[in-house]
Amino acid sequence: METYGKPDFPNQYGYGIMKKFIDRGDNAGIGHSGRDLGYTGNLFYFPNKKVAHAFLINYGTDAKSKLKEVFDAFQEELLDITLQ
Repeated sequence: METYGKPDFPNQYGYGIMKKFIDRGDNAGIGHSGRDLGYTGNLFYFPNKKVAHAFLINYGTDAKSKLKEVFDAFQEELLDITLQ
């Protein structure tokens, strides 16, 4: 069972799991992400499309940087392709 707490736009956090990309409606992903100064990692499953995305890079994307912009654009483009 999925139980989510109070929404923290744009995410809804649960117990070790979160719903992300909720702006995509029924195509939201379920998983977890983590980032710090030296890494970024995301793993999300999109049940309506039966596809999973795993993103791992050895650079933190928590702060504003050119790499964060590239990472975010790549992630959105991949989602656009796979969640059609």
